[in-house]
Amino acid sequence: MYDIRIVSLRDKREYREYFNSYLVELSQYDKSIEFDEKGTPKYKYFDYYFKDDDRYPYWLYLNNEIAGIAMIRELEKEEYEIAEFCVLEEYRGNNNAISLASLLLDNFSGNFIFSTDLANVRAVKFWDKFVSKYKNTNYYDKDGRREWSIKRK
Repeated sequence: MYDIRIVSLRDKREYREYFNSYLVELSQYDKSIEFDEKGTPKYKYFDYYFKDDDRYPYWLYLNNEIAGIAMIRELEKEEYEIAEFCVLEEYRGNNNAISLASLLLDNFSGNFIFSTDLANVRAVKFWDKFVSKYKNTNYYDKDGRREWSIKRK
């Protein structure tokens, strides 16, 4: 069973641990990710997801186990961005990521954009497969990144 849940403020520290692990993995493709002197990834927007009304940090669940994380940002009314999305390695496969990403989109009414580095071949293949489920999709490549859009309105 798939589920998504907003991260509570009391779970912020635990969420940050998962998020940091994701950023470390992502840093092999995204050279813009910086680290502090302790080797902890920097992400200047993290705290905003726990303060701003237009940002949504999510836990992704499979059979009541944490299977990943996602961060959604509202750009304007009914226009959203999947800013970050990660399914833990042990849950990758069996279309789990597709199902979890679909559940995220179904939680909002509106259009979505998301992007990844072209060097992250696995992510590009995943998002290409994901958008094929929807009508009115588009993508473009620019500056080493691919950005997709899904128009639902």
